[in-house]
Amino acid sequence: MWSPIRTCSHFSTLNFGVLFSSVDPRLSSSNKLSATNNLDRSVQDRIFWTVPRGELRGSHVAEDEEEMEAQGRGAGRLETERRATGLVNYFLRLLALVTSFTAAVVAGSAKETEPVAANGGASAKLKIKAMGTPQFDYFVVVNAVACVYSAASLGLWAAAKGNSRSLIFVLAVTDVAAVALLFSALGSAAAMAILFRKGASPPAVYPRICNVYDMFCGLVFAAITMSTFAAVALFVLAVFSHFRLYYSSL
Repeated sequence: MWSPIRTCSHFSTLNFGVLFSSVDPRLSSSNKLSATNNLDRSVQDRIFWTVPRGELRGSHVAEDEEEMEAQGRGAGRLETERRATGLVNYFLRLLALVTSFTAAVVAGSAKETEPVAANGGASAKLKIKAMGTPQFDYFVVVNAVACVYSAASLGLWAAAKGNSRSLIFVLAVTDVAAVALLFSALGSAAAMAILFRKGASPPAVYPRICNVYDMFCGLVFAAITMSTFAAVALFVLAVFSHFRLYYSSL
């Protein structure tokens, strides 16, 4: 980029000898140097003011406009990213709310009555249900807690509009706790579901029941699937919140 000051400096350097030679040789060395400096300064002033002032002012205005435009583009990009992250957070928390609620309701209402052959060729109707076993009781309670937590966190996020760094920190911690609870409940319920489907040895202790109570087993596996979706959604939210905290601290 052309600069009048740089041009002046270059001109004075190249023509220093000419200017010096034009000084009266009868002057002393100190007077020669002073006279040379005065001539050099006068030449620089004449060259500098040959550039129209309007052009210099216009170049500064153009640079300011370019800087303001770049700042506007950066602010627009940040606003777009903030809205996108807010929508993702809303969606994942709503997904965790719906799936954990569905898992708790389905597992709590899973039951079936079927006739079972008894000794002597007689048959009797036997009812089986998920509630009443410690594993499924824990599973239902944890999913109910996850449902309430998802609703509360969704409301807090909507109220703060995702702009509170302290709220992001709190949710990052509580999301991890909710994920830990959900995965522990999933482990206990999945272990019982495998026993229902495959049984254990000896069969008298844990017989296979899914060949008889197929609707009950279907409800149990549906509840486990819904709870898995809730756990994965909260896990993604926890990772997402930790990344936001990390990048905001840079």
